[in-house]
Amino acid sequence: MTKRKFYSEKTIQLLLLIDALKSTSQENPKTAAELQRNLEGAWENLFPGVPMTPISASTIGRHIFDLNATGLYDIETCKNMRDGYYSNHVLLDAAEFSIIAQALYRNTTLTVNDTKRIVEKFLNQIDDLGEVHLDILSKQLTRMRMRRKSQRDTLPMIRKLMKAIWKGQQVAFRYRHYAFSGRVDVERVEVTEVVKDHATGIDRTFFVSPYFLVCEADTCYLIGHVEDDPRMTSGRLRKERHNRYLTHFKISLIGSGIHLLSRSRTPIYDMKEYRRYSMRRTLPEQTAMGKYKMMSVGKDVEDGVAMTKFSLDRYLRENLYMYHDDSDVVDVKLHFCEEYIGEIMERFNLNQRMLQAVRTGRQDARGRQVCSAIITAQPNEGFYRWVMGQAGNIRVVEPEAIRREVQRRLYHAWNTMMEYEKSDNKDPIDDEALAEKKQKDASYEMLYDMALSIEMEAPQQMKE
Repeated sequence: MTKRKFYSEKTIQLLLLIDALKSTSQENPKTAAELQRNLEGAWENLFPGVPMTPISASTIGRHIFDLNATGLYDIETCKNMRDGYYSNHVLLDAAEFSIIAQALYRNTTLTVNDTKRIVEKFLNQIDDLGEVHLDILSKQLTRMRMRRKSQRDTLPMIRKLMKAIWKGQQVAFRYRHYAFSGRVDVERVEVTEVVKDHATGIDRTFFVSPYFLVCEADTCYLIGHVEDDPRMTSGRLRKERHNRYLTHFKISLIGSGIHLLSRSRTPIYDMKEYRRYSMRRTLPEQTAMGKYKMMSVGKDVEDGVAMTKFSLDRYLRENLYMYHDDSDVVDVKLHFCEEYIGEIMERFNLNQRMLQAVRTGRQDARGRQVCSAIITAQPNEGFYRWVMGQAGNIRVVEPEAIRREVQRRLYHAWNTMMEYEKSDNKDPIDDEALAEKKQKDASYEMLYDMALSIEMEAPQQMKE
């Protein structure tokens, strides 16, 4: 190949220099000599056999100065100038991108199309290994649409909720819950119905003061406070401060008609939980918020400041599976098998120092060492489901009221099984019918995936 007059060698060198600088970082800078070698190699790939006019180290320095002058780039010189240059606009490496991508892939609040679109936005922000991971993930989303993914467009709803949180306004919306349809309907993946008002039987509108959007177990939730219905305040007293408490809403079940109201939200410091979860007693918080010295919660604290002082981490670990009610948190003493210490630390987001587990010197019926620890949690439905799911590996010792409730639930489960065993009207397993069902399910699964693949790939083929 020979040189042509229709391209500018200097312009191409500048573009190749920009490309070479993209892969640099403070940990991995490049010297002028390394950049020169990068440019020569890239030039050879573009124009085999055509020599490139050498570019000097001073020219590279002038190019970098011009790039920074545009404001579009931020190329730094190492403190030890011999180490070279690096870009402050660091690309995501494969490990960083994989964490983000996995969270998006598993998130049930996003639709498949939204997930694919968000993931692909990282195309120009990741390294080569990350691009391979992106390609695999995109094909997974295209060919095997996840059943747990939302079928509703939730991003506009999340944007409205974020706006309401930012402006400190109340919102109004309808809320849905899962319902039994009474029949197998392959077209309707999610069968839900609007929550009704118990008194009137009509669709209920929730008036909510929104505070936080959080993600738990691959699902997004809104943490807020349900206000009195302003249309029904006649003859009713507004809730006293100590009766106001937080509520959780699953984003995928909130109705699409979210309305931002002109009324300001109830400040979070009016919530019953705020005294427990505000960080006013910690040294870092006192240093950061020193001008708000106070012995108790008061209205002089700004709502925005109160939001930053609310410990979401503690709140989430003390309200398992995003269940919450108006009861107080309690200290619960547990006995558990030694090998279950990891389960408890992961579930309550604690380390060994915070858990402070000790050996009791006892052994269980299987000869395993028994440990003891005290955890703090709200004894709501989420807590009891977790305890019940641990079978004989974790036991509640104190307080007695919680231990009695666990016993009641265990007895109920046992009695339910015994009633069925003693019943003359059992539902026996038909092995032939079961095998037939499995075969039909497998065929349906294959056809469903094929249909999705055709549906998702057809628009791409049309573009091509």
